[in-house]
Amino acid sequence: MNSCQVGFVMMLRLLRQLIRSLLLLCLCCLCLLGQATPSTASTHVYPEAADRVMVRSLQTLRDRSGQAWQVVFYKRLSQGQVDSVRLRLVGFPDQAAIDHSQPLAFELGLADVWTSPDVTPAEFAPAVGEYDVRAVMEQVDSAAPLHLVLPLRSGTAELLVPPFAVREWQEVMQWQPS
Repeated sequence: MNSCQVGFVMMLRLLRQLIRSLLLLCLCCLCLLGQATPSTASTHVYPEAADRVMVRSLQTLRDRSGQAWQVVFYKRLSQGQVDSVRLRLVGFPDQAAIDHSQPLAFELGLADVWTSPDVTPAEFAPAVGEYDVRAVMEQVDSAAPLHLVLPLRSGTAELLVPPFAVREWQEVMQWQPS
C-alpha cells in the first residue's frame, strides 16, 4: 500500500467515526426531546381575604379564525369550601361581542356535550364572558382536549383547549388549602 492509499483509508476511518458520533448525538437528542416533561402549570393562588382564596389558571388561546382569547379558569374558596368555579373568556374589545343570552358549550369527543350558564356581571365589557363551569368540570375526568363553542352576537367562536390546559384546570379543581 502506498502512502496515498494509507491516507485515504485513514480518512475513511475518521469519516466513519465522525458519522457514528453524529448519529449517536442525534439519537441522544431525540431521546431527550421525546421524554415527557411535566407541564409548567400557570396556576396561582391569591389570598383575597382572611378566609377567602382564589386559585386560577391563565392561558391565551386562539379561536378557529385566529383571534386570541385570554382564558382564565378559577375557583374561589371561602373558609375552605368552594364558592364558585368560573371560566372567563376575554376577547379584543372591537373584535368580539359575546351573546350573553346563550350558554357556553363544551364538547369532549363526539358523545359528551355540556353547557355552562353565562354569569357575566352587567358591568363587564361586551368582549368578556364569564361562565359557571363547576358542574361541567366535575364531569370532565380526562385531560383530552376540550372544544368550546362561545356564542357571539355575530355567530360563534370555537376554541380548542389543549390537554395541558385541561390538566391545569383539573389541578385548580383539586386544589385544597393546606
